[in-house]
Amino acid sequence: MKISIAIPLYVKDSVGVQYLRDAFDTIEKQTLKDFEVVVSDHSKINDALDLCEEYSTKFRIKYIRNFYDRQLPHPGTVNSNVAMRNCEGEYIKILHCDDFFVDDSALEKTVKTLDETGKKWLACGFNHTMDGVNFFNSKTPHYPDHLLVGNNLLGAPTNITVRNDCQIDFDPNAMMSMDHEWYHRLRMKYGLPAFLNDVLVTSRIRDDRLSVQGASNYDIVVEGDDSSWQFISSELEYLQNKHADFFENWEYPND
Repeated sequence: MKISIAIPLYVKDSVGVQYLRDAFDTIEKQTLKDFEVVVSDHSKINDALDLCEEYSTKFRIKYIRNFYDRQLPHPGTVNSNVAMRNCEGEYIKILHCDDFFVDDSALEKTVKTLDETGKKWLACGFNHTMDGVNFFNSKTPHYPDHLLVGNNLLGAPTNITVRNDCQIDFDPNAMMSMDHEWYHRLRMKYGLPAFLNDVLVTSRIRDDRLSVQGASNYDIVVEGDDSSWQFISSELEYLQNKHADFFENWEYPND
């Protein structure tokens, strides 16, 4: 199998299930058909299971019910790891459950780029939506020097694809930095990703997302790359301790 779509899922109401249906509808339209969908469901309700059974007649779905690790600082990281570990494709495309494809050839373009470049991971262009119909703030991916401390120009994990044999787990102790801390470790081990500037996916902006919920907890400003970012001092300290060698020289290995 060429590619797996890993969906870490948490839904608590009918709106969340509708978001997942939106994602499934865009998956069904993909021009590349050699794929599977792996859903790791951290929900306490069964609505997503019913939806997966409905769509299993349209494409291959592997459904995993993940009841564990609800008390971790960021249980969603573990749910993402469970989804990735159950993927069988050569490549793993992450898709958060409230995001979806905006290009019907997204999988085809992703696989072609990775096959041709030989890179271990890929970051694609993306945009944002609030209502699932109107799109804004299109971005091309870029890896700035200060990404580890907040200058995240790769966007959400929805924009990332990795080789299955090169996957690295998300850190369950990372909160606001879970995305860019993961990107940092991927770059340290495998170099820069392949950059595919085409906008392939959209990230849904929601009032209950973690970055909004935790915004009032920012208590430090980090300067770099001619910009500044709000950060949580305790989490910055965690990153500095975990990646002490990198913070000494601020140098990446040759890409």
